[in-house]
Amino acid sequence: MNYYYRPTILLCIALIVCFLPLQASAQDADYQQWLRQQQQAFDDFVSDQNRRFAEFLRQDWARFEQQTAAAAPDPTPKPTEAPVAPESEPEPAPEPEPQPIPDADPVPISEPEPDPETDPTPEPEPKPEPEPEPEPQPPVPPLPPAPPAQEPLPPSEPLLPPGSTFEWHYYQAPLPDFTPPTRFRLSRLNSDTIADAWLEMAATNYDEVISVFQRFKRDNRLNEWAYVRLITDYSNLVFSRHNESVFLAWFLLHNSGLQANAGYSEQRLHLLMPLSERVYNRNFYTLGPERTRFYVIEAGHTPTERPGAIRTYSPDQEAGLRVTDVALRQIPVSRGHSETELTFEFNGDQFLFRLNYDRSYRSLLSSFPSLPPEFFFAAPVSNGLYTALGEQIRPVLAGMDTRTALDFLLRFAQTAFEYKTDNEQFGQQRYMTPDQILHYPFSDCDDRAIFFAFLVRSYLDLDVVGISWPGHMATAVRAGHDLPGDSFEHAGDRWLIADPTFIGARAGMTMPMFRGQEVTLHLF
Repeated sequence: MNYYYRPTILLCIALIVCFLPLQASAQDADYQQWLRQQQQAFDDFVSDQNRRFAEFLRQDWARFEQQTAAAAPDPTPKPTEAPVAPESEPEPAPEPEPQPIPDADPVPISEPEPDPETDPTPEPEPKPEPEPEPEPQPPVPPLPPAPPAQEPLPPSEPLLPPGSTFEWHYYQAPLPDFTPPTRFRLSRLNSDTIADAWLEMAATNYDEVISVFQRFKRDNRLNEWAYVRLITDYSNLVFSRHNESVFLAWFLLHNSGLQANAGYSEQRLHLLMPLSERVYNRNFYTLGPERTRFYVIEAGHTPTERPGAIRTYSPDQEAGLRVTDVALRQIPVSRGHSETELTFEFNGDQFLFRLNYDRSYRSLLSSFPSLPPEFFFAAPVSNGLYTALGEQIRPVLAGMDTRTALDFLLRFAQTAFEYKTDNEQFGQQRYMTPDQILHYPFSDCDDRAIFFAFLVRSYLDLDVVGISWPGHMATAVRAGHDLPGDSFEHAGDRWLIADPTFIGARAGMTMPMFRGQEVTLHLF
């Protein structure tokens, strides 16, 4: 190398090194400017959407009549006491010509009532009428708006301290830094005052609230229904008056991309939402060209399940909004466990299992609507319950053949819990997951069927389905022809009856009153 050129080369390298940070800084500045432009474009789009929706709300709201869902999928009363199997096992029903059983129609899911923390007062078990198919009801011309209220304007709501939290189903939920409109008040309800309120709320930093709670939902693996409950509970903290709280919940859910309607009657606002499953024991309104069921959702400080006739709008203009999905596809992050012990006897031996169940998951489940049994058969079980029971039960099952293992799990589900119908314990039909079953002192046939199905799937690795007759639910396990007992054929397989409420019954035994009758399948 010619050493006369070395200083020149070194100078060039130094200049390049010096300019590299400047170039990177310029690129970063360009990128940050691009991000700001994209965010501004998105904010403008959202603001425009809210302005358009506010104008849409100014239309005359039509009057719709309330409709009532069936109280439960099966209105037949259940036995008040769990039947006991005879000492001697009856002869099995003939097997050579099993009758194929048709699948049940898919059953929709319902929104559970809030979990009573105190003992509910038992009520006599009603026998609900079968659910009638609603007839198309054309909207009735809207009633004239109510006269304006003459009460003085109240002071502004106190702001919640940002950065703090509030307890929510054993979680510490964040309180976003949210500034509601000054002196926000829905003193009278009509389409114009509601549209004006929508524009007022759209001018706030509501997007920060949604961002905080969407992140909380994601971090804690909550499903969409839990997000709905989180928003309605938060709205109650922001506003102490019913209408304003319902309005905020409606506004936040709508801007979260979920279909949500508001309706009003007698100057009270109500939250209405469609759900991914059909709900039982809950009033609804059929709205839009597809006559979608919009269920009454508990919101505000004094919610009512039966608003009667209301004024609302047709949702057919809300393209792009999604129906709230109530499905549980993963276990939420746990926030503590509760412990319990279950004891029972099998073949002269006493067994005791020390178990724990997820208290936050159990509490969340209590906020779900009344859903069909398939939802609870399919719902995941908390990791704590699955692991604790598995460590104790797998060594016991390891030395058993399939028939003995099924009988052992049946005896567990039959006798480890006290029997009481849902109407006696809760005042209404209420299906439960294993984490909920361990929390309450009593269970009935559908709870035991769900619990037994969990045991069979988890610790015997066998396929199981729910089956029901009028007034009773049990299970059936896919088994070969070497296991004796009552069975039926479905999809080319033999399914052995297993009844976790028929005290003392072995696998393959059916209650006498249901023997030979067709069953309804609950597939999940």
